[in-house]
Amino acid sequence: MSPAGPYAWAHEVLADLRDNRCTRSGDRRRLPFSVVERIVRESLDRAGQFPEGKDVEDLGDGALIKRREDRRFEVYERYETGIMKFSPLEVRSYHFLGRAVARYLRHYADHLRVSGIEIGRWA
Repeated sequence: MSPAGPYAWAHEVLADLRDNRCTRSGDRRRLPFSVVERIVRESLDRAGQFPEGKDVEDLGDGALIKRREDRRFEVYERYETGIMKFSPLEVRSYHFLGRAVARYLRHYADHLRVSGIEIGRWA
């Protein structure tokens, strides 16, 4: 784990996911789901979406969470289906942030597995 603790390390991991990079960890490590959820909640409070600065229109192979005015959360996802070819945009709606975050992380399950990172309640 990062010397700065799980919160700082979670920021690094989530930045790598946003950029579709695998985190280099060497060993299998566990990241608490609650820390990831806290970071997502802070971003939603600041900007209304997670990750900040990434537009749905520009979403390649990736995922994005947005907070709606009716206190629901939407997860937008698109997958790469070929070289520079992407699936249609999928949108799922959730009443609870934890479920939206779990869906977001599920999109990146392969990246997390390759990086040797287990997310708390999945382990």
